[in-house]
Parts: sequence; C-alpha cells; structure tokens
Amino acid sequence: MLVARVCQLYPNADPSTLVQKFFLVFLKWQWPQPVLLKKPDEAGLGFPVWDPRQNVADRFHLMPIITPAYPQQVSNCVFLCLSGFGLITISSETKVNFYVLKRLHAALMLTLLLNFVLDFRIQRSTFRSRR
Repeated sequence: MLVARVCQLYPNADPSTLVQKFFLVFLKWQWPQPVLLKKPDEAGLGFPVWDPRQNVADRFHLMPIITPAYPQQVSNCVFLCLSGFGLITISSETKVNFYVLKRLHAALMLTLLLNFVLDFRIQRSTFRSRR
C-alpha cells in the first residue's frame, strides 16, 4: 500500500524515480499521519471503520496504513503491533536506504557524464583524423 501511495503521488514517474521517491516520501512522512489510498467511507453495514475521532484505539497507532477496501482499517501487517522502537528502526532504515539510493544516482550520473565526454573525444578525434 505504501508503493501504491507513491504511485498515486507521482503517476507519470518512471520506475527508478518511484523507488527513490518511495524512500523520500516515507523519510519525510509525519507519522502517525495515516497513509490513505482513498478517504474512508461508511457504507452503513455496521463494520468498524478506522476513525481516530470516534474509535479511541485508533488514536494510538504509530504507523497507520489504512486499507482502501471497506471496512477501512489499519493494515494487518507488522504495523498493527508496532512499538515506538519499531517505528524508530523503520524510519532509520528508510533514511539509510534513501541516502544509498541518492549516492547510487549520483554515481550513475557521473558515469553517464564521463561516457558522454569520452564519446565526444572519440568522435572528435575520429573527425580530425579524417581531415
């Protein structure tokens, strides 16, 4: 659901950009702000829907990732029982991965630039030798 949220935020991004944006978005995410793919709706069928204004227990979720299907609730992943330490761990790993990707992207850009310069020099020397 986190990947789906990033795809909603950046619908025209290529896959490599989406990976980088994933870590950037969730590095800066203001937890416990919920991750929603759509606003929760009440279908009137009597099932409890995630709503921290009405359900006291919903106020204590540290990383609420809300399912988009009715009834919208916190995802039954590890996040349901996440402790403060777990939130710190996930946040720090997200930060590490963001900076690893940033360094890889910089190295890739440098490699592309060097290849461009080398190709230009090769083409220039080939052109000069033909004269």
